[in-house]
Parts: sequence; C-alpha cells; structure tokens
Amino acid sequence: MSETDDIQALRTERVLRIAEDTLRERLIAISPQIKADVELMAKVIREMVDLEREKLGLDNPRGKIKLAPNNDKDSPGDPDLIGTGRVAGRYYAAAAWLTNDDGIQISLLPRKQK
Repeated sequence: MSETDDIQALRTERVLRIAEDTLRERLIAISPQIKADVELMAKVIREMVDLEREKLGLDNPRGKIKLAPNNDKDSPGDPDLIGTGRVAGRYYAAAAWLTNDDGIQISLLPRKQK
C-alpha cells in the first residue's frame, strides 16, 4: 500500500467516524420525541379498543332477552315463546319451551348485529 493510499484510508476513516458521531447525536436528540410519539399512539389505540369494547358490550356480560307467546305454533315441537335480545354485546334470536316441571327451556341462536 502506498503512502497516498494510507492517507486516503485515514481520511475515509475520519469521515466515517464523524458521520457516525453525527448520526449518534441525531438519534439521541430525536429519541425522546420518538418515545413520546409511540406513547401517544399506544394511548390512542387503547382508547379505540376501549371504545369498541364498550360499543360491543364485551365488558358487560349481562343482557336482556324479550320473549312473547308464539302465536304461530303449529306442532308440539315448536317453541311456546319466541323473541330477540342482546347478551354480552351479541344479538340473539330466542326460542323457549315450557317444560312439564314448570320450568322453561331457552335456546339462543346468535344473529348478526344490527
């Protein structure tokens, strides 16, 4: 390797070292902003998820089913009562049969959301 090549290699190494130092300083300078942006995005995403869970009723496992007499009952296998309702954020079609021991047997069939 000639003296010119050595000088060129030394210059290249210095330029790269300066570029590396500059890059390191820039990353340090913008890191707090990146962290703040990520925290803000995470907060927005959490709020969106909470809003969707609230809209869908996923955090409230309760619900109501409204039943009415089945006026179209033609055979003993047809339900005595029919209706609709919403439980834990899901919509259901309901059918109920009165049992011989004074109980009620209810069947729920998931429906598409309104």
